[in-house]
Amino acid sequence: MKNKERIRYTCRGYKYAPESFIAYRVLIDQSGGSNHAYEMLPFSPEENREIGYMRITEGRERAEALIKHKVRKQEKQPRKYIAYGFRDKDASASYYYCEQLRVLPSADVKNRLTAYKKFKSYLLAQDCKISYCTEAKLDGQFRPQEVREIFSTVDITKPLVINLIIKDAA
Repeated sequence: MKNKERIRYTCRGYKYAPESFIAYRVLIDQSGGSNHAYEMLPFSPEENREIGYMRITEGRERAEALIKHKVRKQEKQPRKYIAYGFRDKDASASYYYCEQLRVLPSADVKNRLTAYKKFKSYLLAQDCKISYCTEAKLDGQFRPQEVREIFSTVDITKPLVINLIIKDAA
């Protein structure tokens, strides 16, 4: 079943007070019953008032279209994360971090500490060395000969908090 058949948007409120309207995401009951789940959408009071005004003046379909537009706009907002990293010992302007160990800024201390400790333990297992480049000499057929990796030493005594902004590729 398509996603649009399982999720609907609606709003409810008092007919003469647009500020009383609240937007909802409705998860349709798949068994055919009437036990639909209503989830309140996190809109500001101004946005709810705008949706209510649209519902009163232009009808339900236009209000639902506005809700969908606002939900999709929120989904396309860049997401903010943090990651923990460490500086390069030789080039202090360079630093290293692991994007896969990112956490939300609102994450609790336990999750943040876990991400920090995982990256630090990885570096310690590698003797604080990170391979940042691979060089090779090529023969006449462009086949690699004499392959060597270039390593950089990481200073684990000075951790950094790195703010990441991840945009959806849409």
